[in-house]
Amino acid sequence: MKPSDDDRNPRETYYAVNAPLRGGGEFSKQRGYGAEKMVADSLSGLKEKGWILDFEWVEQHSHFDHLGIDFFIRTIEGFRIPLQVKASKKLAQQFKKKNGHKIPVIVPYVSKDLDWELLQITHKYRPYYRDGYAERMGYMT
Repeated sequence: MKPSDDDRNPRETYYAVNAPLRGGGEFSKQRGYGAEKMVADSLSGLKEKGWILDFEWVEQHSHFDHLGIDFFIRTIEGFRIPLQVKASKKLAQQFKKKNGHKIPVIVPYVSKDLDWELLQITHKYRPYYRDGYAERMGYMT
């Protein structure tokens, strides 16, 4: 059963409707881009506040995109942490099942505090990238 427009999360609808057309303009693709746009907006705010050094939105169809990475977050310590953005919990669970927990996943539409969740990811995954994993996977530049 397809949800009506009234059943959708208001943030989801806003970002999906206001996102530029990408990849054919189907709502599911718009919804995915809207989720990525929400994360980009939040990361921009964290950068302005000085909580992260920078972030990189991975180019579509690039090597990193095919590895399941949408963003790299550059922490204050200089770690480059990959991030996958999913538009639903179900898609996030499927991604984790396929890829394990090597790449953190966030679902912005269900997040109560997106900034806080992104900061938690940078703290949780620091030790992972401190032990040389990022270099072995080719995530460091």
